[in-house]
Amino acid sequence: MVAKKTKKTKFGFRQNFVGDTLAFSAMLGKLPPIDLNDPYAVEERVNQYFDMCIKADCPPSVEGLALVLNMSRKQFLELVASDIQNDSMSIMRKSLAILEHNTMTAARLGIMTPIMAIYDTANNHGYSRQGDVVINKTVIEQKQDPAMIAQKYAGLIETKEETE
Repeated sequence: MVAKKTKKTKFGFRQNFVGDTLAFSAMLGKLPPIDLNDPYAVEERVNQYFDMCIKADCPPSVEGLALVLNMSRKQFLELVASDIQNDSMSIMRKSLAILEHNTMTAARLGIMTPIMAIYDTANNHGYSRQGDVVINKTVIEQKQDPAMIAQKYAGLIETKEETE
């Protein structure tokens, strides 16, 4: 029997994109909680998540990483931004750096739309798109000699004398 090939979208998922992404997210959510104070467990879970993304051909995300660590995106970002210094936090911070690198590489290669790259880096990696423009208004007064102005525009305006 020949295996039926399914057409993949540009995201790697089969044509059933909604079903595939929901099934993948549900699978991530069903992983049992781990002890976040155990660096071995954290590293294993992070590696498991990245392996799952590779196998499913699904781009990794901060949201997915937070999900496999049994927390929200906001909780994850607050945790890695905290002053806590231990091996588990180092692993989580490094995993966030891996996601940032992945996002920026995808953006540079044109794999990710620019607006998504801007959104992702601003919301998850502390980037900002701020374009402050400072305008210094200075008034420059130049007084020109009326004779020079007349000479500059001489011949452009017909005078009464020239029309008669």
